[in-house]
Amino acid sequence: MTRLVLALVTVLLFLLVPAQARAGELIDRAVAGLQSDNVYIDPEAAPTLTDAQAEELSDRIIDQRAGPMYVVVAPEDIAGEAGGDPTAALGQIGTDIRVRATYVMISGRRIRALGFPAPGTYKEFLDLASVKEESGIPTGEGMIQQLVQGHEASGLATKAVTGQDPSLRSG
Repeated sequence: MTRLVLALVTVLLFLLVPAQARAGELIDRAVAGLQSDNVYIDPEAAPTLTDAQAEELSDRIIDQRAGPMYVVVAPEDIAGEAGGDPTAALGQIGTDIRVRATYVMISGRRIRALGFPAPGTYKEFLDLASVKEESGIPTGEGMIQQLVQGHEASGLATKAVTGQDPSLRSG
């Protein structure tokens, strides 16, 4: 009798211990779909986008340099895979993708968006900068060389963001 009670208690304890957190099928499908494209449309999503609309959205994100940006159109049930919170589901997708980006999810008739935080330290800012900081004291010629390189890097960064050559001035 004691062994039976001990066995029942053990089984009950296993049932009461929460299972390890794991993304569900809908989140996994979204992550897999975003590995090959920046827009993923779940086949069970309603309302949804046509293939042509999804392609146009993807092209616009690229053409307008709005990225990195990932868009997911998913069934409302995706929230259930993150404790009922669609924002948490989107956060899980972003965590699994492992890219600092803007993530947008449309589930049912609701939209959620998450972005990544701005650099918080001087080192993080320098890592993102196109003009790199130099150490030491350069010669006069070295200073001019750094100035030219910084100017070129700044121009290329401006062109990448705006699509316009900063050396060409209108009017």
